[in-house]
Amino acid sequence: MKVSTCHHHHSPKELQSKQLETALEQLRKAGVRITNPRKQILGALLKDVKPLSAEGLFQQLKAKGLDLVTVYRNLQLLEEKGLLQKFEFADGIKRFEFRKHHHHYIECKNCGDVQSFEGCDFEGSILKILEFKGFKLIEHQLSVLGICPACA
Repeated sequence: MKVSTCHHHHSPKELQSKQLETALEQLRKAGVRITNPRKQILGALLKDVKPLSAEGLFQQLKAKGLDLVTVYRNLQLLEEKGLLQKFEFADGIKRFEFRKHHHHYIECKNCGDVQSFEGCDFEGSILKILEFKGFKLIEHQLSVLGICPACA
């Protein structure tokens, strides 16, 4: 799957380091031990510009001694603690990325190309529906399938 994202959000190395320290501090405050695998997983997700599957992370980090079970377990924990956002595309594979800024992805149903986009013009409508139903919005995920210009 080819993934392209907004290029104006690339973080310089210093910003990645600061984001990592902030994330580790958030884990400490939540009573979570800071382990080498957690640092490695967060570091890899901070460097990548696209969401990664557990298998993809494992391939990147296995040379550093991480096994697939450790990757899965830590991804689940880091998502529960609010540090990661999970995306699931049409292939059914769950992918994770460091929660940096709010955005969504659109996927071409034909070729599988995935691109990020920002903006939630529909959030007002969602809030009205939730209010009517008596719910409070915690977060939302949007899955959009389309046909890219190359396939159209």
